[in-house]
Amino acid sequence: MFSVRLVRWLVYGTCIALMGGCSNHPARVLAPPAHATLAAAMSGVRFNRTHDSAGQIPCNPSYVGPVLTLFGPGLEFHYPTGGYCACPEAQVPIDVPEHQTVTFHWSADASGGCTDIRAYRWTLDIEDLFDQTPRINEATDLKHWSQWSVASSATVGPFTILVPPAPNVHYLFIDAQDGIGYRSLGILRITVVQAANRPPEVQSATAELTVDGAANGDFSPVRIGGVTDPDGDAVTISVTGRRCRISLSTSMRLWKEKPQSPCTMALSQCR
Repeated sequence: MFSVRLVRWLVYGTCIALMGGCSNHPARVLAPPAHATLAAAMSGVRFNRTHDSAGQIPCNPSYVGPVLTLFGPGLEFHYPTGGYCACPEAQVPIDVPEHQTVTFHWSADASGGCTDIRAYRWTLDIEDLFDQTPRINEATDLKHWSQWSVASSATVGPFTILVPPAPNVHYLFIDAQDGIGYRSLGILRITVVQAANRPPEVQSATAELTVDGAANGDFSPVRIGGVTDPDGDAVTISVTGRRCRISLSTSMRLWKEKPQSPCTMALSQCR
């Protein structure tokens, strides 16, 4: 016979063992502690999410969350699996020139859990990844999570390089939730770099006379338009040379009047 006290300890120990086993199952993982800071999250700790309150579970036991794909200028990154890992290996690096805004897009696939995507949210440089304080302003209060929605893009910047030098790195977090409550985290590590001075774009340049050409062939003012600079810098236009076209009939007439080389004849008509 076992004493009542011994039986109680056995039952208590069995319950602890079962709870510990459940905590490692992908469909039964406790939510992260509310006090977890971004620094602690970046240390490599993995957090998962509680399953749907209605008790739904994914059709695939290995499913851990929707699989995210991130898009940006020159970037398309497809996470190999879902999951909520605020760790360095989940960071996707990208360089962004200073003084420029940039738009990122994302999508997620929850078909591995036989469900759909419910909503997304995002934040930039949040201090506490699990701070649920709502944004004061959706356009300016970027250090808090946005409202859950089906929107799948965010425009951030322009960024500046701090002087004296400081870590010019920003973190854009994307949180994706599926229809049964599983969530995955995407992280863009944005490094601000010095902007290159790109040349002006002249594909749409036009030239027009501001007054009718002089009868004696003298120069006339010409207005150049349609030239833009991709960096927003002021554009200076200067004349470095000129071309002159002369008709064949005029060339023959001039040659008969005064034989000369075609090159000299053409230059004499370009003033």
